[in-house]
Parts: sequence; structure tokens; C-alpha cells
Amino acid sequence: DSTSAELWSHKCEMWGQNLVTVSLFEWPWKDVGNECEGILSKAGVTAVEVSPPWEHVQGDGWAVRYQPVSHELVSRSGSRDDFIDMVSRCRKAGVAVMVDVVLNHMAA
Repeated sequence: DSTSAELWSHKCEMWGQNLVTVSLFEWPWKDVGNECEGILSKAGVTAVEVSPPWEHVQGDGWAVRYQPVSHELVSRSGSRDDFIDMVSRCRKAGVAVMVDVVLNHMAA
């Protein structure tokens, strides 16, 4: 729709490209960086989507990622430094990073 297109055109450097994405939910940040550099960029992937990066409740399963307890960039995928390094490595390889986010609540 036009609202989505307008948002992309003003905020995203990927607008107008042939977008090819891969979802690497639950992957450690270091492994995502390795995939961007070693496989994804060479395969023509233009973006990778990753799990929410914030501190979340403890537990098993993917759903705990959607129960943030703070906005600290630490999760079972790695540390803040790991996340920053992953984003930098992916961008250098020509792969944008799309982050799934939880903005509207905090878990108790």
C-alpha cells in the first residue's frame, strides 16, 4: 500500500531494489555475521531478518524473544557488541539487517 511504500522510500536504503530476504531467527549474532559474509551476499540475498535483540525473559522457545524486560541489547543471541559487529559485517557484505522489534510492552 502507499503508506508502506512511502515509509520505505524515506527510511530504507533498500527501496527500489529487488529485495531478497532470509530469516535467521534464533541465530547467534556471530553466526548471522558469518552467513552474511560467507554465503548470503554471494547468493544475492539483500537483507536478513533477525529476532528481537533486547533482553528478554528466560526460557525456551522462540516466544520468549517477544517478552522483553529491558531495552538492553543482550539476548541469547549475544551481547551488544556482538549485535553491533553483526550489523557492521552484514552491511559491509551488502546485506541489510531487518530487526523484528517489540515496541509496545515489557514483560513483568
